[in-house]
Amino acid sequence: MSKVTVFKHESLTTRKKDRFPATQSGILRVKKGALNIRTEDNTSLVLSAGEFIVYHSDDLKEVQSQALYESFLAEIIILEPSVFQAFCNQIPKPNQVINTENVAEKVFVFGTSHTIATTILDLLISAKEAESSDHTVEALAHALLAEIIHISPTTQTIFRKAFDQTTAQKVIRFIELNIDNEVSLEATSQFLGMSTATLKRRLAAEDLSFSQLLKVKRVNYAATKLRLTNKSIAEIAFESGFKSAAHFSTAFKGVQGMTPKEFRQQVASSRAK
Repeated sequence: MSKVTVFKHESLTTRKKDRFPATQSGILRVKKGALNIRTEDNTSLVLSAGEFIVYHSDDLKEVQSQALYESFLAEIIILEPSVFQAFCNQIPKPNQVINTENVAEKVFVFGTSHTIATTILDLLISAKEAESSDHTVEALAHALLAEIIHISPTTQTIFRKAFDQTTAQKVIRFIELNIDNEVSLEATSQFLGMSTATLKRRLAAEDLSFSQLLKVKRVNYAATKLRLTNKSIAEIAFESGFKSAAHFSTAFKGVQGMTPKEFRQQVASSRAK
């Protein structure tokens, strides 16, 4: 499984957050048009074509694309936490920024004037599109991160935040990555390198349970399929990991406050307006 994922979007807007969202970090670049961004501390900025930022999803409050001459394109490069961690472990101690208490939490905007960073970012995206080896892609990701902190050393605070995750966040990420497959407590605990008893105890310390997280993430996954496909409710129930349509309907209503049928009707109604 690749640790670097590239998405391209012709529009971006803030959607209502799911319960238990998975945190993610990476690069957000505008290729065409402009993007309005408001952070959790209410800092506002506009990214123009050619500009990019390093982001952590918890820090972004609102995003809204602006089409210039009816054209907008953004690239989101998501890096797995292990990419950031492996990179930070290699930073020489004199260059490390660990204590963030006295560091201004300001988003640094990179642009076309940062030629090396932009070139490496282009190479990284090209390598992904050409299906280069994971080793090549990760090496380019590390090179990009190195150039980024050369330009803006305090951006390390975002890097470190990316892999400083709670147990629940790690579980959520694992579930989302494997939502198409059978996800069990045993497989998850093995992936995280701990016993099932330890995993249960750590989730309980956050007032959560594995079954609760799995149910909500499966319902959210099903909601996306209900919104974007014409598949039958029974088919979506099976694909989302529920053993029957009745079980799916009960779980869905418990999370979304309505049945799958009512949810799909609501989506159709909002599109018709």
